[in-house]
Amino acid sequence: PYIVKYHQYFRFITASLLHVSFLHCLMNCISLYSLGMGLEKILKPKKYLMVLFTSSIVANMIVYLVNSTSITLGISGGLFGLLGYYMVYAYDHGYFKDRRFVNQIIYMVIINIYISLFANVSIAAHLGGFVVGIGFGFYYSSNRKIKPYKQHIRNAFILLVICLIALMVYNGSSYVDTTAMDIVVKEYARRVGMGWMY
Repeated sequence: PYIVKYHQYFRFITASLLHVSFLHCLMNCISLYSLGMGLEKILKPKKYLMVLFTSSIVANMIVYLVNSTSITLGISGGLFGLLGYYMVYAYDHGYFKDRRFVNQIIYMVIINIYISLFANVSIAAHLGGFVVGIGFGFYYSSNRKIKPYKQHIRNAFILLVICLIALMVYNGSSYVDTTAMDIVVKEYARRVGMGWMY
């Protein structure tokens, strides 16, 4: 509600840095560590952060469009972005020919699908981040077959962001009163020691 009412668009970034509980933060930190250790070496810090935070921001924008009154926190959209990138990288480098690698990927996918089906988990954020990560995977790919299409991939991503912004502006023009939701957000912020924000 605050995004539309007070134009607090920074929430698309800060939502990724906040977590619902210590356990939520811990699980995401473990996932980030396990995925990030190898990918940071592959991508180098600047590209790594680009994939992580762009996936997170776009995932948060998609969640907002799906349900503008939902409260979503955590960097899982960015984690799925890293996963999407890793899938393309692994395919480019022939990792899928290794049966052990394929078994690990199947196991990881099953776990992530299971987690995404929990009541308080945003499937839209996970899918959105994953798709963005795949896009980055193709864009940063060293595969010669993909090289001619990189400009099209970049243009498609720019078009996606423009469409998301246009849809948010359209949703904002049909804003409805969400005072009850505001009270819930303020109360939650007060309980977790962030009441000073309001």
